Amino acid sequence: MGESLEEIVEKEIFKNFSRKIYYENGIFPIYQESLENSKTDPNQKMEVMFQSLGETFKFNFQIFGTRSIRLYSVTKKTILFQVLEWIEIVRMDTLISKRERNEQFFLKIPPGRILEILFFSEFRVLCGAGITSSKKTFEFCLLGFDY
Repeated sequence: MGESLEEIVEKEIFKNFSRKIYYENGIFPIYQESLENSKTDPNQKMEVMFQSLGETFKFNFQIFGTRSIRLYSVTKKTILFQVLEWIEIVRMDTLISKRERNEQFFLKIPPGRILEILFFSEFRVLCGAGITSSKKTFEFCLLGFDY
């Protein structure tokens, strides 16, 4: 029999933890909205401006399970997701064409952070799944066309 989604994601967590990728700094870009009383070192902060696409009506975001992530914005080069609760791991696969796909995963993300993935103008669907710190699972998809 095949492995369940939870078993696959747990295996990915262990595999990445065992390679110590878990503790490396700067594995993936992560953002957060401006907060006055943030505990982040002011010298480590950098302001990033972006402009959303005007045609966001053509993107359809659906989530199943615990609502741990939401679509934040779509720009010309990136898709931004905001994390709503502690996430242990989340994986996102973008189907670009029948033969081409882009995959990314993120580890140990606190609430309020914003994840960035590449935006491909020709993409059809982005699928993702993850596990929260409280061991709840979620799956989501973003359709990239007007239907």
